[in-house]
Amino acid sequence: MKVSKRLRQMVLCLSALSLGAPCLGAAGPAADRNLAAEIEKLTIAVERLADQQEAERQLAEQRVLSRKLDTAIAYLNFRSRRIEMLEQDLQEMRVSRNQMDTILMQMDEKGRLLEADARSGTIGSSPEAVKARREHELRIKLFQERMEQMDQEMVLLENKIQGLQGEISSVESFVQRHLEF
Repeated sequence: MKVSKRLRQMVLCLSALSLGAPCLGAAGPAADRNLAAEIEKLTIAVERLADQQEAERQLAEQRVLSRKLDTAIAYLNFRSRRIEMLEQDLQEMRVSRNQMDTILMQMDEKGRLLEADARSGTIGSSPEAVKARREHELRIKLFQERMEQMDQEMVLLENKIQGLQGEISSVESFVQRHLEF
């Protein structure tokens, strides 16, 4: 682009000098007209070349933008699939967590029944009954720990999903700016 501007300036300067300067061969007005016609042809050719260079530059820019858009779209597809998989995992974890809540309620009910039996004296405080209550309490405690761990895993997964969604938002805006929707 800079070269073509300089070339135009040089041709214009040359034509101004040629038209204003006396002819060395003193060939007369016909030679001056021929020289002016040649300079006009040269000027047109230079302008055509400059236009062609500008068109090629614009085409190259368009190709670069097209490659960037292709890459951005591929990235969005990849990240979107990844987010979908993580959301599916999160949904499965929520279902499992809800099932665990139901199981914990059943375990609590069983624990209350064991305590009621121990208080009423039907089973009494036999070593087997005490052992059964302790095992049941330990199972409940381990189950609750597993549920807490699952809650933490779900929070981490939700944060990861949000992070991925944040990453793709800038890429989405780039694609939307450069594509006509």
